[in-house]
Amino acid sequence: VSVTPLQDCYLKIFIFENQGTGYLLYPNVNEPSKQLFANQTVAFPQVDEWAITKETDKPRETNQIVFVYTKTDWQFPATETSRSEIEKWIMKIPADQRYIDIKTIEIRER
Repeated sequence: VSVTPLQDCYLKIFIFENQGTGYLLYPNVNEPSKQLFANQTVAFPQVDEWAITKETDKPRETNQIVFVYTKTDWQFPATETSRSEIEKWIMKIPADQRYIDIKTIEIRER
C-alpha cells in the first residue's frame, strides 16, 4: 500500500472485516506513528508484512481498508476492537482535522 498525502499529516490505517471486527494496521509496535509530508510517497508496511487472511468459509470475503489522515497525531487506544468502536473514535476527530479514504479489498481462495 502506498500513500502520497497532499499536505503534512499523520496516518492511521485500519482494516474492517465482514463480521464487524476492526484492527489497527498502522501504526503498530514495529512501525511507530510518524509525520508524513506533503507530496512524498510512503509505502506500508515498512517493517513487517501484514497478514490479512480470509476469515469466512465463503470463497470470497470483502473487507475495507480505512485510511484516516489527521493534521495532528491522534492516539488510537487499542490494536483490536470492533468496527463500531473505531468509527466512534474517528468521529471524535473534528471534521476539519481529518480526511478519510476507504478502499474495498476482496480476499479469495486460491
